[in-house]
Amino acid sequence: MTTYRTARGTLIFYFLLLVFTTVVVGPVVMAQLPGLYAFRLPVAVFAAAWVFALLWAWYIYLSTPFEITYRLGEPIVFRAMLKRTVLEPKAITSITTGPFSPTIRLAHAGGTINLLGQMDGFHEFLARVKTENGAVTIRGL
Repeated sequence: MTTYRTARGTLIFYFLLLVFTTVVVGPVVMAQLPGLYAFRLPVAVFAAAWVFALLWAWYIYLSTPFEITYRLGEPIVFRAMLKRTVLEPKAITSITTGPFSPTIRLAHAGGTINLLGQMDGFHEFLARVKTENGAVTIRGL
């Protein structure tokens, strides 16, 4: 069994960035809302959009896998804080760089999984997937 993990420093950086945005930037933005009325933007609409954006960012952070467990001949397990995805290597169709530079998009028969690019031993993981599934397309890595 081989386990590939996102670098701890990367996880801590994104966590602190989200905490700072939620605890510091959020109240500052909310304090400025009354001034936005000059732009004819209803305060409640902006506040709702801001809260939605924060909740979405937290959801993405908590549902992005930080660990991959791979045993040859067995399903691959992608573990995140909110969910766990298990899939066969044969179900993977492509592994490419994501829409944002530090992300990797793994497409499979049931959808996609977005990973952070700073994962220890990830090139070994790619080689093992390619060995078990010769049809997988790997681009940009």
